[in-house]
Amino acid sequence: REFVVRNGRTYPDIYVIDTKKDGEGEPYHVEKGVDSERIFLGSVKDLVDPGRHTYELTYIVRDGIDREGDFDRLYWNVTGNYWQFPIEHTVATVSFPFDVNGNLRYFGYTGLNGSTDRDSSAQWKSPRTLAFSADRSFDPGEGLTILVEWPARTQGVATKFWLGLTQDRAFGIGMIGLAIL
Repeated sequence: REFVVRNGRTYPDIYVIDTKKDGEGEPYHVEKGVDSERIFLGSVKDLVDPGRHTYELTYIVRDGIDREGDFDRLYWNVTGNYWQFPIEHTVATVSFPFDVNGNLRYFGYTGLNGSTDRDSSAQWKSPRTLAFSADRSFDPGEGLTILVEWPARTQGVATKFWLGLTQDRAFGIGMIGLAIL
């Protein structure tokens, strides 16, 4: 997973909580570049066995909320768009630190970077948890971006709370020795 780096730090702040492959703990490492930071799942030394695998990356985002007009919002590219292989299934769960009571707008955009296609759905798991799911698989370079908006200053200054995101993606891996990095 790749994140943008601004002024020498990842923007927004990302804290990895857990990484899994097929439901089991998976090592990871981070490589920092000039304008991006990449989280690589799996061992650098081991190739991924051919076949289907599900990778989960759970992280916390700090300072990921923007304000636009009368709304605070989360605009988040869940998958990134730089994958060189297809993504079969994508789920993103947004957990709020307060009950939102349905007083918000939310959309999921799918496809290439900048696409306004909405091949996704969202379901409330609790008064504080909203789960997005892509309604289709993604070709290389495609992904899921979510937008969640709520009235500004709900429960204090929204830009200071932590937002937990969980990504769950199932990948089809071929025999070409492609490591999920």
